[in-house]
Amino acid sequence: MGSGLCAKFGILPNGGGEAFQAASKVSCVVFDKTGTLTRGETEITDFEISTGESVIWTLVAALEKGSVHPLASALMTISRKNQLVPARVANFEEIPGKGVRGVVLPEGDSAQYLVIIGNQLWMEENDVSLPPLVDRRLECWKKEAKSVILLAFQEVVQGKNLEIEMASRDAGKFVLGAIFAAADPIREESLSVVKALQKQHISVWMISGDNHTTAIEVATRVGIPENCVVADVLPHEKVNCDSCLD
Repeated sequence: MGSGLCAKFGILPNGGGEAFQAASKVSCVVFDKTGTLTRGETEITDFEISTGESVIWTLVAALEKGSVHPLASALMTISRKNQLVPARVANFEEIPGKGVRGVVLPEGDSAQYLVIIGNQLWMEENDVSLPPLVDRRLECWKKEAKSVILLAFQEVVQGKNLEIEMASRDAGKFVLGAIFAAADPIREESLSVVKALQKQHISVWMISGDNHTTAIEVATRVGIPENCVVADVLPHEKVNCDSCLD
C-alpha cells in the first residue's frame, strides 16, 4: 500500500519496504528551520547603517560574495541596488554558524578594512559592543521572526602584510557599521504537516542555528511548542542533537 501511494504521488522511497517498516515506528520528527519549515527565500527587510553608507555597501558586497550562506545571498541582492566601488578581498574566512571575515580593499581608496559580518555571537567573540538602542532594535526584529545580521569593521594599515594584520586584529577596535534583518517566509504547508504529525501522537521538534527568540517565533507560527525548539546550534552539532530532545 505504501509503495502504491508513493508511486501515485511521484515519490521514490529510499530503502523500499524497510523504509516503510522504520517509518511506522517513528515517534519523533525533527525539522530544520531554514529551507524546510521556511521557503529558504531569505530577503533583507530592514537595515540601519551607522556610518558611511556607500562604504558599508561596498564592504557587504565584497565580503559576502565569497559566502554560500542563504543570508549572504540576501545581502548581495540588496547591496547590488546601491552604488558600489569595486573591491578586492584578502584572507577571506567563513566560520560556520557565526559569520565571515576578511580584509576588503576598495579600488581608489587609501584605506583597507578588516570586516566581520555575522550573528551576535560572532560580534561578541570579536568584542564588538552594541549600544542599548541597537540591542532593542535587534530584539524587535527577532520577535517578528526575523534573523539578524551585523557588520563591524576597522581600518588596517595600508602596505603592511595582510597576514600580519589578520593575526593582530585584536589590537584594533571594531566599529559597528550596520545591522540588518532578514525574513524567510514560512511554507504554506508547514502548519498542516506539523498538525498531521501531532495528531498521530508524533512529537515534532525544530532545530535551528538562528537565535533563540527568532526560532521560537517561527516555531510558534507553525504549531511547534516552545519547549520543542533547539536554537543557536552550529551546523556540525545538528546531527548530534539527540541529547537535546526530551
